Amino acid sequence: MRPPPSGNCTPSGLEAGGRVEGAEVGAGLPAPRLDDVAGTAQRACRRNSVAANALADEYALIRELLSARLAAGLTQEAVASSMGTTKSVVSRLEATGKHSPSVSTLKRYASAVGRHLQIRLVPDASRPTEASGR
Repeated sequence: MRPPPSGNCTPSGLEAGGRVEGAEVGAGLPAPRLDDVAGTAQRACRRNSVAANALADEYALIRELLSARLAAGLTQEAVASSMGTTKSVVSRLEATGKHSPSVSTLKRYASAVGRHLQIRLVPDASRPTEASGR
């Protein structure tokens, strides 16, 4: 199960009467309806949830890399030497950011720390499953 996205995904500042509190009616337009605001907020929440889940996955990978290296009692320099690369490459692998390592690089890292890489596709609990008629 993935952690819930951080932050509150509930629209705030809403009146019980279905109108947005403090909304100004300008140019003869009615104040926004609660349903409109709630729908917009829920769409934004879903987008943020996807980003939060992606970040959670990235942090999980980094935790796996670090725990494997530490369990093996190795330094970044030792892993780099075993991989045939530099310490800065290993440092980037173990950090968050825009770096997306290749499967080959992850395999070399795993081998260097005495592990093997396992990649699995698992059902996404947040998406409903559809019965296929094929």
